[in-house]
Amino acid sequence: MRIEGLYPTGYTSVPHSFIDRFMVSANGEFVKTYLLLLRLSESGDLSISELADRLRQTEGDVRRALKYWAGQGLLRLTEKGGELESVSVMFPAADEKAAPVSVSEPSPAAAKTPAPAAPPAAEEPPAPASGPAPARTFTAEQLKALKEKQDFDQLLFALEHYLGRTLSNRDVDLMAYLYDTLGFPGEVLEYLAEYCVERWEREDKKKDYRLMRYMETVALNWHSKGAVTLELAKQQASRFAQDSASYAAVAKALGLVGRQLTDNECRMVSSWTTDLKMPQELILEACDRTIRRKNTPDLRYAEGILKSWQAEGIASLAALKEWEAARPKKGKAAAGTAPKGAYQSSLQDIDYAKLLDKKD
Repeated sequence: MRIEGLYPTGYTSVPHSFIDRFMVSANGEFVKTYLLLLRLSESGDLSISELADRLRQTEGDVRRALKYWAGQGLLRLTEKGGELESVSVMFPAADEKAAPVSVSEPSPAAAKTPAPAAPPAAEEPPAPASGPAPARTFTAEQLKALKEKQDFDQLLFALEHYLGRTLSNRDVDLMAYLYDTLGFPGEVLEYLAEYCVERWEREDKKKDYRLMRYMETVALNWHSKGAVTLELAKQQASRFAQDSASYAAVAKALGLVGRQLTDNECRMVSSWTTDLKMPQELILEACDRTIRRKNTPDLRYAEGILKSWQAEGIASLAALKEWEAARPKKGKAAAGTAPKGAYQSSLQDIDYAKLLDKKD
Protein backbone atom coordinates (compact mmCIF):
# COMPACT_ATOMS: atom_id res chain seq x y z
CA MET A 1 0.00 0.00 0.00
CA ARG A 2 1.48 3.33 -1.06
CA ILE A 3 1.22 6.36 1.21
CA GLU A 4 1.82 9.83 -0.17
CA GLY A 5 1.59 13.38 1.14
CA LEU A 6 1.63 16.85 -0.38
CA TYR A 7 4.20 18.76 1.65
CA PRO A 8 8.02 19.12 1.80
CA THR A 9 10.06 16.32 3.37
CA GLY A 10 12.20 16.52 6.51
CA TYR A 11 9.50 17.39 9.00
CA THR A 12 5.88 16.61 9.80
CA SER A 13 3.49 19.52 9.49
CA VAL A 14 0.19 19.41 11.37
CA PRO A 15 -2.21 22.11 10.14
CA HIS A 16 -3.89 24.36 12.68
CA SER A 17 -7.23 23.56 11.05
CA PHE A 18 -6.76 19.86 11.87
CA ILE A 19 -6.15 20.67 15.53
CA ASP A 20 -8.98 23.19 15.74
CA ARG A 21 -11.66 21.34 13.78
CA PHE A 22 -10.91 17.61 13.78
CA MET A 23 -8.60 16.51 16.58
CA VAL A 24 -10.77 17.13 19.65
CA SER A 25 -13.86 15.33 18.35
CA ALA A 26 -11.97 12.29 17.03
CA ASN A 27 -11.05 9.09 18.82
CA GLY A 28 -7.52 9.38 20.21
CA GLU A 29 -6.42 6.21 18.43
CA PHE A 30 -7.69 7.65 15.13
CA VAL A 31 -5.68 10.83 15.72
CA LYS A 32 -2.54 8.72 16.26
CA THR A 33 -3.21 6.92 12.98
CA TYR A 34 -3.58 10.18 11.04
CA LEU A 35 -0.42 11.65 12.58
CA LEU A 36 1.58 8.53 11.74
CA LEU A 37 0.30 8.64 8.17
CA LEU A 38 1.49 12.25 7.96
CA ARG A 39 4.90 11.13 9.18
CA LEU A 40 5.10 8.14 6.82
CA SER A 41 3.73 9.82 3.72
CA GLU A 42 7.29 10.52 2.53
CA SER A 43 8.40 6.93 3.14
CA GLY A 44 6.65 5.08 0.35
CA ASP A 45 4.94 1.71 0.80
CA LEU A 46 3.62 0.34 4.09
CA SER A 47 1.08 -2.40 4.74
CA ILE A 48 -1.92 -2.38 7.08
CA SER A 49 -0.20 -4.93 9.31
CA GLU A 50 2.94 -2.77 9.51
CA LEU A 51 0.84 0.26 10.45
CA ALA A 52 -0.87 -1.81 13.14
CA ASP A 53 2.51 -2.87 14.54
CA ARG A 54 3.80 0.69 14.60
CA LEU A 55 0.65 1.91 16.38
CA ARG A 56 0.32 -1.15 18.65
CA GLN A 57 -3.21 -1.59 17.40
CA THR A 58 -5.08 -4.34 15.60
CA GLU A 59 -5.51 -4.28 11.84
CA GLY A 60 -9.22 -3.77 12.44
CA ASP A 61 -8.43 -0.61 14.43
CA VAL A 62 -6.31 0.74 11.58
CA ARG A 63 -8.96 0.01 8.95
CA ARG A 64 -11.63 1.77 11.02
CA ALA A 65 -9.35 4.80 11.43
CA LEU A 66 -8.70 4.94 7.68
CA LYS A 67 -12.43 4.82 6.91
CA TYR A 68 -13.13 7.48 9.53
CA TRP A 69 -10.59 9.97 8.14
CA ALA A 70 -11.69 9.21 4.57
CA GLY A 71 -15.20 10.13 5.65
CA GLN A 72 -13.85 13.39 7.10
CA GLY A 73 -12.16 14.19 3.78
CA LEU A 74 -8.62 13.95 5.19
CA LEU A 75 -7.68 10.71 3.43
CA ARG A 76 -8.28 9.48 -0.10
CA LEU A 77 -8.39 5.68 -0.27
CA THR A 78 -7.75 3.95 -3.60
CA GLU A 79 -8.67 0.29 -3.98
CA LYS A 80 -7.79 -2.17 -6.71
CA GLY A 81 -9.25 -5.64 -6.93
CA GLY A 82 -10.88 -5.25 -3.54
CA GLU A 83 -7.54 -4.44 -1.89
CA LEU A 84 -6.39 -1.07 -0.57
CA GLU A 85 -3.76 0.13 -3.02
CA SER A 86 -2.91 3.61 -1.77
CA VAL A 87 -3.71 6.20 0.88
CA SER A 88 -3.37 9.89 0.07
CA VAL A 89 -3.07 12.13 3.11
CA MET A 90 -4.94 15.40 2.53
CA PHE A 91 -4.61 18.67 4.41
CA PRO A 92 -7.88 20.12 5.71
CA ALA A 93 -8.78 23.47 4.22
CA ALA A 94 -7.90 26.41 6.42
CA ASP A 95 -10.88 27.89 8.24
CA GLU A 96 -10.39 31.62 8.51
CA LYS A 97 -13.44 31.97 10.75
CA ALA A 98 -12.29 29.40 13.26
CA ALA A 99 -12.01 30.80 16.75
CA PRO A 100 -8.49 30.86 18.19
CA VAL A 101 -7.67 28.11 20.65
CA SER A 102 -6.83 29.38 24.12
CA VAL A 103 -4.73 27.46 26.61
CA SER A 104 -5.57 29.82 29.46
CA GLU A 105 -8.18 29.02 32.09
CA PRO A 106 -11.65 28.39 30.63
CA SER A 107 -14.47 30.86 30.86
CA PRO A 108 -16.88 30.41 33.78
CA ALA A 109 -19.54 29.04 31.43
CA ALA A 110 -17.13 26.51 29.98
CA ALA A 111 -15.79 25.55 33.39
CA LYS A 112 -19.20 24.61 34.68
CA THR A 113 -20.07 20.98 34.07
CA PRO A 114 -23.74 20.72 33.11
CA ALA A 115 -25.88 18.73 35.49
CA PRO A 116 -26.56 15.26 34.13
CA ALA A 117 -30.01 14.91 32.67
CA ALA A 118 -32.48 12.54 34.26
CA PRO A 119 -32.21 9.04 32.80
CA PRO A 120 -35.15 7.38 31.08
CA ALA A 121 -38.31 6.78 33.10
CA ALA A 122 -37.97 4.81 36.32
CA GLU A 123 -34.22 4.40 36.02
CA GLU A 124 -32.59 1.32 37.46
CA PRO A 125 -30.99 2.20 40.80
CA PRO A 126 -27.19 2.34 40.77
CA ALA A 127 -25.17 -0.37 42.43
CA PRO A 128 -24.68 0.02 46.19
CA ALA A 129 -21.59 1.78 47.50
CA SER A 130 -20.06 -1.57 48.42
CA GLY A 131 -20.31 -2.71 44.79
CA PRO A 132 -17.72 -2.43 42.01
CA ALA A 133 -15.57 0.67 41.73
CA PRO A 134 -16.15 3.15 38.89
CA ALA A 135 -14.58 2.53 35.52
CA ARG A 136 -10.80 2.85 35.54
CA THR A 137 -8.24 3.57 32.85
CA PHE A 138 -6.28 0.90 31.02
CA THR A 139 -2.79 1.08 29.58
CA ALA A 140 -2.17 0.95 25.84
CA GLU A 141 -0.69 -2.54 26.24
CA GLN A 142 -3.75 -3.77 28.14
CA LEU A 143 -6.13 -2.36 25.55
CA LYS A 144 -4.10 -3.85 22.72
CA ALA A 145 -4.33 -7.27 24.36
CA LEU A 146 -8.08 -6.89 24.82
CA LYS A 147 -8.63 -5.75 21.24
CA GLU A 148 -6.94 -8.92 20.02
CA LYS A 149 -9.91 -10.81 21.48
CA GLN A 150 -12.49 -11.08 18.74
CA ASP A 151 -15.56 -10.56 20.93
CA PHE A 152 -14.14 -7.40 22.55
CA ASP A 153 -13.09 -5.95 19.19
CA GLN A 154 -16.55 -6.76 17.82
CA LEU A 155 -18.09 -5.09 20.89
CA LEU A 156 -16.29 -1.81 20.18
CA PHE A 157 -17.34 -1.94 16.54
CA ALA A 158 -20.99 -2.57 17.54
CA LEU A 159 -20.91 0.22 20.13
CA GLU A 160 -19.70 2.72 17.53
CA HIS A 161 -22.59 1.62 15.33
CA TYR A 162 -25.18 2.13 18.09
CA LEU A 163 -23.74 5.50 19.14
CA GLY A 164 -23.26 6.74 15.60
CA ARG A 165 -19.82 8.12 16.40
CA THR A 166 -16.26 7.05 17.14
CA LEU A 167 -15.49 5.97 20.68
CA SER A 168 -13.55 8.19 23.05
CA ASN A 169 -10.78 6.81 25.24
CA ARG A 170 -13.17 7.00 28.19
CA ASP A 171 -15.76 4.95 26.28
CA VAL A 172 -13.18 2.25 25.53
CA ASP A 173 -11.97 2.25 29.16
CA LEU A 174 -15.53 1.76 30.37
CA MET A 175 -16.11 -1.19 28.05
CA ALA A 176 -12.75 -2.66 29.07
CA TYR A 177 -13.70 -2.33 32.73
CA LEU A 178 -17.08 -4.01 32.26
CA TYR A 179 -15.56 -6.73 30.08
CA ASP A 180 -12.26 -7.45 31.80
CA THR A 181 -12.82 -6.44 35.44
CA LEU A 182 -16.50 -7.23 36.00
CA GLY A 183 -16.48 -10.21 33.67
CA PHE A 184 -19.34 -9.31 31.32
CA PRO A 185 -19.08 -11.32 28.07
CA GLY A 186 -18.92 -9.32 24.86
CA GLU A 187 -22.39 -10.49 23.77
CA VAL A 188 -23.93 -9.20 27.00
CA LEU A 189 -22.29 -5.80 26.57
CA GLU A 190 -23.52 -5.63 22.97
CA TYR A 191 -27.02 -6.31 24.27
CA LEU A 192 -26.48 -3.67 26.97
CA ALA A 193 -25.59 -1.09 24.32
CA GLU A 194 -28.58 -1.99 22.15
CA TYR A 195 -30.95 -1.95 25.14
CA CYS A 196 -29.74 1.39 26.52
CA VAL A 197 -29.62 3.17 23.16
CA GLU A 198 -33.16 1.99 22.35
CA ARG A 199 -34.47 3.32 25.68
CA TRP A 200 -32.51 6.55 25.25
CA GLU A 201 -33.88 7.16 21.76
CA ARG A 202 -37.40 6.51 23.06
CA GLU A 203 -36.85 9.51 25.34
CA ASP A 204 -35.54 11.50 22.33
CA LYS A 205 -32.30 12.32 24.13
CA LYS A 206 -29.00 13.32 22.56
CA LYS A 207 -26.40 10.55 22.41
CA ASP A 208 -23.79 12.36 24.47
CA TYR A 209 -21.72 11.45 27.55
CA ARG A 210 -24.91 10.99 29.60
CA LEU A 211 -25.82 7.93 27.54
CA MET A 212 -22.55 6.23 28.51
CA ARG A 213 -23.16 7.10 32.16
CA TYR A 214 -26.62 5.59 31.87
CA MET A 215 -25.12 2.48 30.26
CA GLU A 216 -22.65 2.17 33.14
CA THR A 217 -25.45 2.54 35.71
CA VAL A 218 -27.51 -0.21 34.09
CA ALA A 219 -24.45 -2.50 33.83
CA LEU A 220 -23.59 -2.03 37.51
CA ASN A 221 -27.21 -2.73 38.42
CA TRP A 222 -27.18 -5.94 36.40
CA HIS A 223 -23.88 -6.95 37.97
CA SER A 224 -25.23 -6.36 41.49
CA LYS A 225 -28.08 -8.76 40.65
CA GLY A 226 -25.77 -11.36 39.13
CA ALA A 227 -27.13 -10.80 35.61
CA VAL A 228 -23.83 -11.38 33.80
CA THR A 229 -25.04 -13.83 31.14
CA LEU A 230 -27.12 -12.94 28.10
CA GLU A 231 -30.14 -14.90 29.35
CA LEU A 232 -30.07 -13.32 32.81
CA ALA A 233 -29.50 -9.83 31.37
CA LYS A 234 -32.56 -10.21 29.13
CA GLN A 235 -34.59 -11.43 32.10
CA GLN A 236 -33.49 -8.42 34.13
CA ALA A 237 -34.37 -6.05 31.28
CA SER A 238 -37.79 -7.69 30.89
CA ARG A 239 -38.44 -7.46 34.63
CA PHE A 240 -37.47 -3.81 34.63
CA ALA A 241 -39.80 -3.11 31.71
CA GLN A 242 -42.67 -4.67 33.65
CA ASP A 243 -41.80 -2.65 36.75
CA SER A 244 -41.61 0.54 34.67
CA ALA A 245 -45.07 -0.11 33.24
CA SER A 246 -46.40 -0.69 36.75
CA TYR A 247 -44.85 2.54 38.07
CA ALA A 248 -46.28 4.51 35.14
CA ALA A 249 -49.76 3.05 35.68
CA VAL A 250 -49.66 3.91 39.40
CA ALA A 251 -48.48 7.46 38.66
CA LYS A 252 -51.33 7.89 36.16
CA ALA A 253 -53.92 6.48 38.59
CA LEU A 254 -52.74 8.90 41.26
CA GLY A 255 -52.94 11.82 38.85
CA LEU A 256 -49.20 12.52 38.94
CA VAL A 257 -48.66 14.61 35.82
CA GLY A 258 -45.26 15.88 34.73
CA ARG A 259 -43.15 13.84 37.11
CA GLN A 260 -42.03 10.28 37.70
CA LEU A 261 -42.20 8.34 40.94
CA THR A 262 -39.20 8.89 43.20
CA ASP A 263 -36.90 6.00 44.15
CA ASN A 264 -38.62 5.67 47.54
CA GLU A 265 -42.05 5.68 45.91
CA CYS A 266 -40.92 3.03 43.41
CA ARG A 267 -39.70 0.84 46.26
CA MET A 268 -43.05 1.24 48.04
CA VAL A 269 -45.01 0.34 44.89
CA SER A 270 -42.75 -2.68 44.30
CA SER A 271 -43.43 -3.89 47.85
CA TRP A 272 -47.16 -3.99 47.10
CA THR A 273 -46.45 -6.74 44.59
CA THR A 274 -43.55 -8.53 46.25
CA ASP A 275 -44.58 -8.29 49.93
CA LEU A 276 -48.36 -7.86 49.86
CA LYS A 277 -48.76 -10.08 46.77
CA MET A 278 -51.33 -7.68 45.36
CA PRO A 279 -52.22 -7.85 41.64
CA GLN A 280 -52.04 -4.75 39.48
CA GLU A 281 -55.83 -4.41 39.29
CA LEU A 282 -56.13 -4.07 43.07
CA ILE A 283 -53.19 -1.67 43.25
CA LEU A 284 -54.83 0.63 40.70
CA GLU A 285 -58.18 0.34 42.50
CA ALA A 286 -56.52 1.38 45.77
CA CYS A 287 -54.92 4.37 44.01
CA ASP A 288 -58.27 5.36 42.51
CA ARG A 289 -59.98 5.22 45.91
CA THR A 290 -57.14 7.21 47.45
CA ILE A 291 -57.70 10.05 44.99
CA ARG A 292 -61.48 9.98 45.44
CA ARG A 293 -61.17 9.90 49.22
CA LYS A 294 -58.16 12.16 49.86
CA ASN A 295 -57.98 14.17 46.62
CA THR A 296 -54.19 13.89 46.85
CA PRO A 297 -51.66 11.26 45.65
CA ASP A 298 -51.01 9.77 49.10
CA LEU A 299 -49.12 6.49 48.60
CA ARG A 300 -49.16 5.65 52.32
CA TYR A 301 -52.94 5.92 52.30
CA ALA A 302 -53.12 3.61 49.27
CA GLU A 303 -50.81 1.17 51.04
CA GLY A 304 -53.13 1.21 54.06
CA ILE A 305 -56.04 0.21 51.81
CA LEU A 306 -54.02 -2.63 50.31
CA LYS A 307 -52.95 -3.91 53.73
CA SER A 308 -56.55 -3.93 54.93
CA TRP A 309 -57.55 -5.95 51.86
CA GLN A 310 -54.66 -8.33 52.44
CA ALA A 311 -55.82 -8.86 56.03
CA GLU A 312 -59.25 -9.86 54.68
CA GLY A 313 -57.70 -12.33 52.24
CA ILE A 314 -58.76 -10.32 49.19
CA ALA A 315 -56.58 -11.16 46.20
CA SER A 316 -58.55 -9.96 43.16
CA LEU A 317 -60.91 -7.21 42.10
CA ALA A 318 -63.76 -9.72 41.77
CA ALA A 319 -63.13 -10.95 45.32
CA LEU A 320 -63.15 -7.35 46.56
CA LYS A 321 -66.54 -6.70 44.96
CA GLU A 322 -67.98 -9.90 46.42
CA TRP A 323 -66.62 -9.04 49.87
CA GLU A 324 -68.06 -5.52 49.75
CA ALA A 325 -71.42 -6.76 48.46
CA ALA A 326 -71.68 -9.16 51.39
CA ARG A 327 -71.07 -6.45 53.99
CA PRO A 328 -73.93 -4.27 55.27
CA LYS A 329 -73.59 -0.70 54.11
CA LYS A 330 -73.47 2.00 56.77
CA GLY A 331 -76.61 4.13 56.95
CA LYS A 332 -78.61 1.59 54.96
CA ALA A 333 -82.25 2.62 54.52
CA ALA A 334 -85.05 0.44 55.91
CA ALA A 335 -86.08 -0.53 52.41
CA GLY A 336 -82.55 -1.79 51.81
CA THR A 337 -81.41 1.01 49.49
CA ALA A 338 -78.63 3.53 49.96
CA PRO A 339 -79.42 7.28 49.90
CA LYS A 340 -79.85 8.46 46.29
CA GLY A 341 -76.75 9.94 44.69
CA ALA A 342 -74.38 8.69 47.36
CA TYR A 343 -71.65 6.08 46.83
CA GLN A 344 -71.22 4.33 50.17
CA SER A 345 -68.10 2.23 50.28
CA SER A 346 -68.03 -0.21 53.15
CA LEU A 347 -64.50 0.98 53.87
CA GLN A 348 -64.86 4.71 53.32
CA ASP A 349 -64.83 5.76 56.99
CA ILE A 350 -61.48 4.13 57.74
CA ASP A 351 -58.43 6.40 57.90
CA TYR A 352 -55.94 4.07 56.23
CA ALA A 353 -52.93 6.25 56.92
CA LYS A 354 -53.63 6.03 60.68
CA LEU A 355 -54.26 2.31 60.36
CA LEU A 356 -50.90 1.92 58.64
CA ASP A 357 -49.14 3.92 61.37
CA LYS A 358 -50.63 1.66 64.04
CA LYS A 359 -49.50 -1.49 62.23
CA ASP A 360 -46.00 -0.08 61.72
